Amino acid sequence: MSRAKLLILFAVVLLASCKQQYNAPINTSSYLHDELFPSHLSVVVETGEQVFAINDDMKKFVNRRVKTMETKSGQIRELAEGIFRRSNTDLLYQNDANTVATETFANQAANCLSLTIMTYALADYAGFGVSFQQVMIPELWVRRDSTSLLNRHVNLKLFEKPNASVVVVNRHDFEVDFNILERKRRYPKRSITKERVLAMFYNNKGVDALIDENHDMAYAYFKKGILTDAYLVDNYTNLGIMYRRLGHHDYAEQNYTLALKIEPGDGTTLENLAALYTATGRHAEAVSIQRELQNKRLSNPYYHYLLGEQALEKNELLMARKHFRRAIDLHRSNHEFYFAMARTLYLLGDKKGTQRYLNLARKHSETEQEELHYAQKLNSFSQLQ
Repeated sequence: MSRAKLLILFAVVLLASCKQQYNAPINTSSYLHDELFPSHLSVVVETGEQVFAINDDMKKFVNRRVKTMETKSGQIRELAEGIFRRSNTDLLYQNDANTVATETFANQAANCLSLTIMTYALADYAGFGVSFQQVMIPELWVRRDSTSLLNRHVNLKLFEKPNASVVVVNRHDFEVDFNILERKRRYPKRSITKERVLAMFYNNKGVDALIDENHDMAYAYFKKGILTDAYLVDNYTNLGIMYRRLGHHDYAEQNYTLALKIEPGDGTTLENLAALYTATGRHAEAVSIQRELQNKRLSNPYYHYLLGEQALEKNELLMARKHFRRAIDLHRSNHEFYFAMARTLYLLGDKKGTQRYLNLARKHSETEQEELHYAQKLNSFSQLQ
């Protein structure tokens, strides 16, 4: 359950990245063009204080959990477990629910980045040490409104704050990660700043607006993200996508070029650059990039899942089945892959296969709500037979 996201329409839009290899000064104004979006100044963008603020209900939640524990490590564990219990029973995972901490706590839906921001705010109020981490997982896509969203994964580390009067001999760190599947794996992690996470939040809000074709709002959020963290590539790449769609190819290429200086070899930016080359008649350069990307992605199960979903949308059922089968071969514990295969087999008229893969999707579900969802699908399918 939980992640942070990106977009592709033949473009790919980033939702939250992290690697920083480029430290040269950046004149951000060279990549922003306010004159194209005159109404963006009327967009009310949340401040950093608003994103991480907590309210009285959140304070009560923290106080109830930490007061029963005498040690700091016990308090940290109790708070983390309380947040997990609440997220598993009271919250519906929704990948477009990009909300500030108070809204996430109050609402019945949230995504990974919003849950992680909320947890940071709660732990910070409790007086614990807390830091964000980027988990370096392979490219991971989900689908939304016929759009491909690329997930970048962020989690938290909670620990005792250093105290000048107390020597902590054995410090216990607690990792809070809402993505059950990736929590089981040992991917490298890198500490990232609160400002970077805030820039990711603005980027996600910008992507939401871009999907809705609200260009002034999207620009306002991408601009805020760039001004918050000038070295996060996501806002430049996604703003470049919007420039390209609106016909400003030079501005788009300028943004992609900077993004690749910051994060050389980034697949998402390269894919968008290839799309730009295609749109501007530079086909040989586009093909070269696409060939390189495809070779790199063939061992990524989520890439095959993306190709399968795209084939389904074109009603290319045999091709969809091929890609979903390859995704499952590469990653046998993802319920979404099994459900995608079940949908494909249903459309192919394979009732036995449909039921088998629905059962496998249910078996590998990560939360009670997902298990219930698949149980309902199985029940409905049984009634059709």
